[in-house]
Amino acid sequence: MIDDLAVGKRPSPMTPEQEVTYNFCNELLKTKQVSDATFHATVGKLGEQKVVDLIALMGYYDFVSMILNVDRYPLPNGEKPQLKPLH
Repeated sequence: MIDDLAVGKRPSPMTPEQEVTYNFCNELLKTKQVSDATFHATVGKLGEQKVVDLIALMGYYDFVSMILNVDRYPLPNGEKPQLKPLH
């Protein structure tokens, strides 16, 4: 699953919980919103509190990555990025 994500592919196989989480996050990241169908499927599988937590977690990681990108925070000497940029 991690190898698929690292190259921008949809992971396979996924549990039902992983699939709704992936769909929700992917749709929110790509379109900056989620459809009613995606929202209801995710709330139905994870519950409302976990969906709110998921949105907060996504926002936090987005915030941290923007700060590190603007700061051009360097890797330690000799270290190479573990992931290639997705385009």
